[in-house]
Amino acid sequence: AMSLVLVIISSFKLGGYWDYLYIFLISIGVIAGFNTDLPFWNKIINFLDKISYSLYLNHIIFRTYIMPQLFYDLSWESIFVYVVVVTVFSIFAYYFVNLMIKCLKKIRCIYNVQMKGM
Repeated sequence: AMSLVLVIISSFKLGGYWDYLYIFLISIGVIAGFNTDLPFWNKIINFLDKISYSLYLNHIIFRTYIMPQLFYDLSWESIFVYVVVVTVFSIFAYYFVNLMIKCLKKIRCIYNVQMKGM
């Protein structure tokens, strides 16, 4: 997770001049992700794995539409706010979508029971 944050921050600041650094940082993240000796780290990786698709879908919306209107310059503070806001919003979006899926399954189940009873 930390290497991912470093990759995001450096990609904003440096604009692609350090591509080999990205590969190195991502490899560190993969190695740390598969290290089974750290149980707390595995919980963090599992949680980020659950919200990763939500993060992927939401980061473009925030980076393209919302952040340019809130922050005109690119500073460490704005990047930190971006990462925190996208992560928090993605957590809420993940749990909201899961709640909606559960509700739709219950509605479908109730509908199927009522149709069989007729």
